[in-house]
Amino acid sequence: MTSNISSFQNQPPERLNLQVLFLTTVSFSEHTGGITYSRAIRDNLTSICTVTMATLSELQRNSSRLVRWRHALLKTLLTGIPPNVLFHSGNLTVAGMNLIAKNWDLIIIDHLESAYACRSSNSPVVYISHNRESTLISQKIPNAPSWIQKILTAWIDHYEKKTVKTVNAVITISSDEANWYRLFNSLVIILPPTFNSTVTPVKPRKDGRLRIGFLGGSKWKPNRDAMELLLLHILPLSQRPIELVIAGSDWSMPLLQSQLQKSIGDDRVALRYMGYIDDINKFWTDVDVFAAPIANGAGVNVKVCEALSNARPVIAYPHAMRGLKGIDQSFVFLASNPIEFAQALDSFDFAAITNNPPHEFTPSYAKSKLSDLLQTIISRF
Repeated sequence: MTSNISSFQNQPPERLNLQVLFLTTVSFSEHTGGITYSRAIRDNLTSICTVTMATLSELQRNSSRLVRWRHALLKTLLTGIPPNVLFHSGNLTVAGMNLIAKNWDLIIIDHLESAYACRSSNSPVVYISHNRESTLISQKIPNAPSWIQKILTAWIDHYEKKTVKTVNAVITISSDEANWYRLFNSLVIILPPTFNSTVTPVKPRKDGRLRIGFLGGSKWKPNRDAMELLLLHILPLSQRPIELVIAGSDWSMPLLQSQLQKSIGDDRVALRYMGYIDDINKFWTDVDVFAAPIANGAGVNVKVCEALSNARPVIAYPHAMRGLKGIDQSFVFLASNPIEFAQALDSFDFAAITNNPPHEFTPSYAKSKLSDLLQTIISRF
């Protein structure tokens, strides 16, 4: 491959003369934690170099999911590659293969399932890991027999190790998982997600209620479990007037009101349901502190990262903070049980709210880390 090394070296740090292909398996029009992370990396890369975006499902020969799964299962028998990888990045059109085979300065593969698509490329490759894929099997197929889950876990673990050994670098959201990736690749960077938001400081409501933010839809079991903890076990122990501000899809307000009435029985805690909102800033400007009593689920909690990016203090269970190390303790208050959580709510001071997020959660930090990574890869290649 002929690289733009000479022009690269003459560019200022804020803009690099590089052509980057970004391969992903997901549609960026959706709004999930994983897509938020991918979109942030793409946007920050776009600000420092030229990025061409390609969604793999649009480069495949068949648009029918059923046909693609049949093809993937057949190819799995012949190659031994996990079927989920082949489903997302196998059976590409000629145009798709030609696009990937171009002399890119760098190819970004978003999610493990994108790896197979660039197997014949000569360009340097960076793998974006949202989570170690093998840790998510029981979460993705919870009803499958345990022996099937164990086989798939070992299979995908093997494939991910092989991928990590062959790529030029790994970007991961989790400091815990970064240590595992470094066993197989020397160039691993930790990059928290960033968000394009400008939030002004908020003031206490006229009625003096502490506004607690909860973000996430009810279809995700860890969210339902966290909501139950709040309504039935945490808020009844708190002594101060509270408004719980909820943003996310599919919550039943009558059900939540009923649970709250049974556990508290008075109007000390009020509920406000915003539903799914297009402009998430409307949520953050109405929140004083973010609650994350997350006790289960795999992966880094992107909702916590979004709260920190918006300079909102977080009260959380330790599980919600896994993989997020070194955060300014003035932003995060850990609680091990409902009693400690309620005490943290009662002692929360409105003065803790600032307009300055932790440096690690700002776009400038992400751009600097990505720029350093690109320079290291190009200089080695």
